[in-house]
Amino acid sequence: MQTKRLKPDQIVTLNDFPVYNKQILRIYFKIFKQGYGKLIPPCPVIHKSLVVPLITDKTSRGKKLKDLLSKYLEKNPRAEYFMIDGTHKTSAATLTHKQI
Repeated sequence: MQTKRLKPDQIVTLNDFPVYNKQILRIYFKIFKQGYGKLIPPCPVIHKSLVVPLITDKTSRGKKLKDLLSKYLEKNPRAEYFMIDGTHKTSAATLTHKQI
């Protein structure tokens, strides 16, 4: 496992909105805003090279997902990682213009 500092445009999140818990987002926002983001545990991510091949187009739903993902990645070439967990942390870091 590696630890990397990523910019928000390098991460594909799957469920940022709607925000599940606004209070948690406020807490993380204050932490990042005050410059203490390094104290937050890291968010697990997985490289797109491991995710994209797993999406099959054998069903209509899979084909639709694969098409949407292909278009998204084409428009966002810096997006290299899929986030597994940590949407409140990454949202707060993004809103405060900090690395994740």
